[in-house]
Amino acid sequence: MPTDGQPPFTRAACLAELLKTMFNLQSFTGSDHNSPSPVFDLATMHAVARIVSELPIPSSPPMSPPLSHAVHVLMCGPPKGWCTPALARILCSQVLELELATHVFPESPSPGVGPYTAKMAAASSATMTNNNDYAQSAGDRLSPLLHLLAHVYLAEAKRDDGNQSSSQVCEVLKALLVPKDLDRQVSIEHGRTLGHFVIRLLTYVESSALREAAEVLVFALCDNNGCAASTMVAHTGLGPSAGFLVNRGLLTEDILKAAGHDPKVNPITGQKEDEQADLKAEWEKMTDEEKEAEAEKLFVQFERLNKLGIIKAVDPTTGREIGR
Repeated sequence: MPTDGQPPFTRAACLAELLKTMFNLQSFTGSDHNSPSPVFDLATMHAVARIVSELPIPSSPPMSPPLSHAVHVLMCGPPKGWCTPALARILCSQVLELELATHVFPESPSPGVGPYTAKMAAASSATMTNNNDYAQSAGDRLSPLLHLLAHVYLAEAKRDDGNQSSSQVCEVLKALLVPKDLDRQVSIEHGRTLGHFVIRLLTYVESSALREAAEVLVFALCDNNGCAASTMVAHTGLGPSAGFLVNRGLLTEDILKAAGHDPKVNPITGQKEDEQADLKAEWEKMTDEEKEAEAEKLFVQFERLNKLGIIKAVDPTTGREIGR
């Protein structure tokens, strides 16, 4: 019985404690993904997967106990044989997408702000978020989920027993996380689909753990007969994937060519060039007064970024930093 002042011991709280205990057992068995703990056999994985499928998803944030503990347990056992297409959709659409849309890339419309100023404001806001350790906590919550999805995909893709569910799980993960029909008319930073969010994670500077987990996941999902690097660049554009590929020594001339496979898509940003023309047309439609107001807003944003240390404003005549 709970003591005075403590919340009641609910079914969800009981499951959270049980899953936490199971995860802690893993540290005493010395297991890893290549040699799963004997505690976490396939039957256990099925039971935990059922918990994830049947329990209501927490609202704020979704990746909180008992769901977060369940994800940690699933990472400790065999990565194949327990995931179903329905569970893959839950983890991607109901958990990951909701987390990214509400806690990592929240929508913040700014009426009256021009397209260039909006980008600068987003950059400075992200840094302020990081100062509050908000982005870091999101990275701690979500990076295990991204690693789990990568492990599941790689394990299911390698199965050669003709299991139809395995191929369906892989198809669901690819369709949701790296969709072929991703809307290229919308810039990556403005897109509000899971596919856009995943690409944005590749350049997410507020949490290195989250960015690196996203890189591993996208690279795994883009594996196409050993051509993961070129497929990744073709999907994301060179900009978001360049750092990861350089660090792994995979950025070759052939991959650079793959980035420009579609003449209508910007090889660096991965978006259609039509939007660049739209931005130019939008600028040309503005009156001189509106352009002046936009320039003033940009100046304010540059000042803010300079004070935060994101950029350094230098006097070109003296080479000294402005404001120092």
